[in-house]
Amino acid sequence: MAKRLLEAGTRFTGTFRANARGQPQAIKKPILNAGQAVYMRQGSILLCAYKEKPTRKPVRLISNCQTATVTNARQKPEMVNLYNRFMGGVDLNDQLTLTYDDNRKSVKAWKKVVWNMIHRILLNAYICYTHNTDRHLIVSRVEFIQLIVESLCQEQLDQRIPGGIRRRHNPMGVVPINGQRECVVCSRHDGNGRRRARSACRMCHRGLHAQCMNDHVCRRDVEQ
Repeated sequence: MAKRLLEAGTRFTGTFRANARGQPQAIKKPILNAGQAVYMRQGSILLCAYKEKPTRKPVRLISNCQTATVTNARQKPEMVNLYNRFMGGVDLNDQLTLTYDDNRKSVKAWKKVVWNMIHRILLNAYICYTHNTDRHLIVSRVEFIQLIVESLCQEQLDQRIPGGIRRRHNPMGVVPINGQRECVVCSRHDGNGRRRARSACRMCHRGLHAQCMNDHVCRRDVEQ
């Protein structure tokens, strides 16, 4: 990743785990005393293992823009100071993003990336909003998010409300019933068979299979 970022003209400094593949043995298992560091370089890519205190494990860093220099008498690597200086902003951004994260569970990694991007877009939009709005007019962040959601949904809601547009029934509107009723979707009276269901529409109380919910148009919706 550091090489690809360098090719794209992006400077990068970060940490990596001890079990990361491709790292030299001197970085993977360094023998260090407190305040000592070991460096290894491959072209523009610099690796560093640094142990700050005797009770702490070594930290491993990688950079495509730093040099193997120290900043003070404690012999602390400059790339460690650089990482600590700017990492605070990343941690703060993550903390603010997770404050109103709805934590949608998914086994697909790309969905988690997309939802994380949406949350960060909302956070950046709120920051711009607070910097360009009078202080006494600023709403809270949760109210700002609610206004964004409502504005995005308004067009679809306006299309569903006018008369003549048949609204699909809520998929959560099926309730179990005692006995059986003919399914309003898949049951036929033309000789092809009647199919009974043990559940019914929550609104119109007609028989309805769970798998038929998406094809059901509630009678109350039609009447309205």
